[in-house]
Amino acid sequence: MAALVAARLTHFVLKAIPFDDSPIYIWSDMFVRHRTTEMNSLLPSSNWDYCPTSENPADLLSMGTSTEALMSSSLWNYGPKYSSLNKLLCVSSYVIRFVGNLKAQSQQRQFGLVTAEELHMVNLKWVKDTQQAIYWKEVNNLQLITKQPRTPRALLVRQLRLFLDTDGLLRCGGHIHNTPVNETTKFPYMLPPRHSLSKLAIVDIHVRLCHSGTTKTLTDLRQSYWIPAARQYIKSILHHCTVCRKVSGKPYSAPDPSPLPKLRTQDVHPFIFTGVDFTGALYVQQRRQEVKVYLCLFTCATTRAVHLELVQDLTAQTFLLAFRKFVARRSLPRIMISDNGSTYSSAAEELHSLMQLPEVKEDLGKRGFSWRFIPKRAPWYGGFWERLIGLTKIAIKKVLGRRHVPLSTLETIIVEI
Repeated sequence: MAALVAARLTHFVLKAIPFDDSPIYIWSDMFVRHRTTEMNSLLPSSNWDYCPTSENPADLLSMGTSTEALMSSSLWNYGPKYSSLNKLLCVSSYVIRFVGNLKAQSQQRQFGLVTAEELHMVNLKWVKDTQQAIYWKEVNNLQLITKQPRTPRALLVRQLRLFLDTDGLLRCGGHIHNTPVNETTKFPYMLPPRHSLSKLAIVDIHVRLCHSGTTKTLTDLRQSYWIPAARQYIKSILHHCTVCRKVSGKPYSAPDPSPLPKLRTQDVHPFIFTGVDFTGALYVQQRRQEVKVYLCLFTCATTRAVHLELVQDLTAQTFLLAFRKFVARRSLPRIMISDNGSTYSSAAEELHSLMQLPEVKEDLGKRGFSWRFIPKRAPWYGGFWERLIGLTKIAIKKVLGRRHVPLSTLETIIVEI
């Protein structure tokens, strides 16, 4: 409803006071679909923008709030914060010009874009308003010293040699009075740390200097302003600069490694705790054709010993044959560990069914055989076998290069590795 009322009011004003082809901007915090037709018919060429609740002081009253929350609300007392210094100065310049045009005669009214002089004057107004709000004690002390020269100077006035210029602005003294530079550089304006205006000034300089670092931003800042503890404040602002973090941000730092699991630190025989995984495809020459084969790697979680088996495919039946050969040569492990691949899941299910047979269950029960899976989508849990798979593939690549050898030759190389 608010947007529709704004459209009707704007349409009424345009009929009463004809304007040229200047663009029309209307802000609202709510749009209703069935009322947009009338709004577009009233103002077909206008620009509609959305005003969020976090930046709309009127919502505090329309939506309801307590007296205490209203009195302490920075949005109600000071209005929404501006995203840049240039926007703050431009909006303030237009407001001051509008107020001036209301008081001036029609021939003396100003129109068009704001001038550099207007922006400079508005900037000084904001600096003065900030100083009177934050450093009112120092300002009162300096005004009292002007009337009574024997008045003791305040601590900050004495430390920074503060004084009031002809416009009533608080400036910092120094030791470069005779330097051939402009007055603002000799005596910069005093701004408080951790203040919105100080932040906008720092961000404006940082962006204008092509997102330069802390030192260069600080150097340029002190050409116009003096902010106590400015270096630390600039660092904190630049730390949150999105552009700088994208370009020069540090990579993710991995956390400290956790302690090894208990099964990797026990003093047991080799292959009591065994991890298993497959490598990627290898190619062998068979009947003048290239055939894919795979390596099934069994590794001891305690001693890092490795047992390799060459398999034709990744089916559960093929893996069970490789597992039987491993058990025949290295003995039955107490715990088998693998990822959640379908091959291992199927093999584990078949082994589980096999272990339900009375004679097998009795034999394996004495040995305490069990199969464990690492958590899903957590491949780093299998790091101790992934590393060995990488070393095995590197060794094969160094020996064979790009050659495709017969299956028997590859079996021999695997045994030698």
